[in-house]
Amino acid sequence: MRIFPALILGCAVPLLAQQADPKEGTTLSLPIIPTMPASKVVDPDKVLLEIGDIKITARQLDALVDVYPENTQVFARGPGREQFADTIVRMVVLAQEAQKRKLDQTEKFKEQLRFSQYNLLASTLSSSLPSQVNADDLVLRKYFEDHRCEFQNWKARHVVVRSKGSQLPVRAGQGDLTEEEALARAQDLRKRLAAGADFSELARQESDDPSSGTNGGDMGQIRHGQIIPSLEEALCSMNAGEISQPIKTTFGYHVIRLDSKEAKTFEELKPMLEQKYRADAAKKYIDDLIAKTKVVKNPEYYAPPDLKPVDPAKQ
Repeated sequence: MRIFPALILGCAVPLLAQQADPKEGTTLSLPIIPTMPASKVVDPDKVLLEIGDIKITARQLDALVDVYPENTQVFARGPGREQFADTIVRMVVLAQEAQKRKLDQTEKFKEQLRFSQYNLLASTLSSSLPSQVNADDLVLRKYFEDHRCEFQNWKARHVVVRSKGSQLPVRAGQGDLTEEEALARAQDLRKRLAAGADFSELARQESDDPSSGTNGGDMGQIRHGQIIPSLEEALCSMNAGEISQPIKTTFGYHVIRLDSKEAKTFEELKPMLEQKYRADAAKKYIDDLIAKTKVVKNPEYYAPPDLKPVDPAKQ
C-alpha cells in the first residue's frame, strides 16, 4: 500500500515535535550547506520507508516534513534523517495499533482530527499567501517611502523641558511649569541653540531629563521603535545638524538635534523589503478575512472572572 493515510499525517505533529527535538542539554548542529527535499534527490515516487504494508515515497515524506518550521525541516532533511524516519516508524506503528483498538471511532478523536485538519489547512494557506502577493518595483518603492523611518538609524541629542503632569521629577529650586510656560522655555532654549550655544553644555544645565541631561543630552544610537513615535518621526524627517522645533510628549517639550543619520537605499533594502511587504500583505489579508467573519464568544466562559454576567435571579 503506497498511500500515506491522512489519519497518520493529522496525528503526526505532536509526536514528531516531541521526538525530533535534540536531547535536553545538547546543541543541535545543522549542516552549513542547504539540504534538499527528498523528491529533489531521488525519484518523487521512490519508496524511502516501509512500515508493515505502509510505503512512504519521497513526495509523501516531503509533504510531512513541510509541516514543520524551517529549522526542523533542515534537521529532518540533514543530520536527523534517520532519527526522523525512526519517529515516523513509531508514529505509524502506534497509529495502526490505535486503529485496531478502534480509538479512531471515538467522538473525542473525531473532534481532534477535525481541528487538526483545520490547523493543517490554515497553515498551508498562510504559508502560500506571501508568494501570491504582487511585489513589483512600483509597489515596493511606495512601501519603502511609507515605511522609510523603519529602515533608518540615528544619533541625536535632546534637551527636555518638563511640563505639568510629567513623569519627570521637578528639579530642585524650580516650580511646576504650566503648558504655556514650558513651551515658552523650550522655544527660548531652541533660539539659544540656533544662535550657536553648545548643545551638550546647555543640556547639562537646562534639561529636566536627569538620565540624558548629565550626558549632554545624548540619546545614544537609536533604531526604529526605541523611542516615542513623535520623536522618531521628527528624526526621520530631519537632516544631520538640524535642530527641531519643540516636540510635545507626556514628558514635556523636547528640542532635538540630529547628529547623524544612517539610511540605506532602496536597492540595498529591496530583498528585505520584498519579504516584509509580502508578509505584511498576507497578514492584512488574514486580518480582513477574520474581520468579515461573524465571531461570537459566549461571555459566560470567555469574560474575565470578575466581569462574568450575574444572573439577578440567583442573587
